[in-house]
Amino acid sequence: MSWKMRAAVVAAAMGIAGSLASSPSVASASEVGTQGCQGSGAELRYYYNGSDGTTKIWVKNCSGYYSLNSDGVRLYAGGWSGVYYDKAGSAHIFCDWDNLYLNGARITGIYMAAAKIAECQ
Repeated sequence: MSWKMRAAVVAAAMGIAGSLASSPSVASASEVGTQGCQGSGAELRYYYNGSDGTTKIWVKNCSGYYSLNSDGVRLYAGGWSGVYYDKAGSAHIFCDWDNLYLNGARITGIYMAAAKIAECQ
């Protein structure tokens, strides 16, 4: 991981640590304390260009950092907040239920936070 990526993950983790709270009984998945994995209703969906020229979909529902190397089409955050990284090393924040168009940018990683990040409060 580059120093920029590590710095963004540390910054996100610091925001997460400050945002932990007691778990409400009904909430968006990333509002509920610390998450490990969530149900399919809250899954993050990342659409990207496949080598065969078709749009592929990558679906995750567990927190963590995922290394990628693909041309992004769209990121649907579902019930997650976090950061995605591009080839230039820039970090881009996403919040619950965001639907972001990536316009073919080379995506190198996605960090799905275990709790809602401060920037999404």
